[in-house]
Amino acid sequence: MNAIVQHDETKFKENMLNEDSIKFNMPWFNDNYKEGMKYEFNELNEITYDEDAKRIQVIVTFYRNIKDEQIEQGVMTYSLLEDKKSGTWLFATMDGN
Repeated sequence: MNAIVQHDETKFKENMLNEDSIKFNMPWFNDNYKEGMKYEFNELNEITYDEDAKRIQVIVTFYRNIKDEQIEQGVMTYSLLEDKKSGTWLFATMDGN
């Protein structure tokens, strides 16, 4: 979330599970950031663990401020998988409006 707020592509990629996750998620990262756009994540809605898929899902609410003229509310869903080598939970997919 910090990487999105700061629009830091390097940090964003560091938190991804693998190259496939980076390719899948970069379009959202690039297409949803325009000049003068700011993000603020403000509410954690839900954290769940799917035992069958071995996946953590995190749902958060955010505000998108567009050039200090318009504010939109959105919801982002993060899906995390455990990296087999390090045991670290990393982002596999994200979906938001």
